[in-house]
Amino acid sequence: MANWTPNSFVGELSRIIGKYACSSSGPKSAFLWGTEELLSELFGNVVASLQVLQRSFVFRYPSPELYVEYTRTHYRPLVKALEALNASGREALVHDVEDLVCRFNRSGDETMAVPIDYLEVVAIKR
Repeated sequence: MANWTPNSFVGELSRIIGKYACSSSGPKSAFLWGTEELLSELFGNVVASLQVLQRSFVFRYPSPELYVEYTRTHYRPLVKALEALNASGREALVHDVEDLVCRFNRSGDETMAVPIDYLEVVAIKR
């Protein structure tokens, strides 16, 4: 498996969207699968071995602005959150996403290069 970690760019993006979206009493966050602790708990004695490696993928885009524009029209969780908000809420959410991109961007130029941590997981069933 490849699981985004909770503190990765994708995990932070999910938290930002969740702050604006209606809360629900749904299942636990899928980002918990990005922690070795939860994986060990979930698999327990069912696996003979559990190998977990933290890795990073660099998400590249021509510019942070193009990434935000693309994401706000194609990334379903963000699209749905934006649709549910009034104009000031939409503006605040987009601003928070823009700030997130700026915090994580490591390109050093006008492009976007955002490292995204994930866990590479290999579980061998007993």
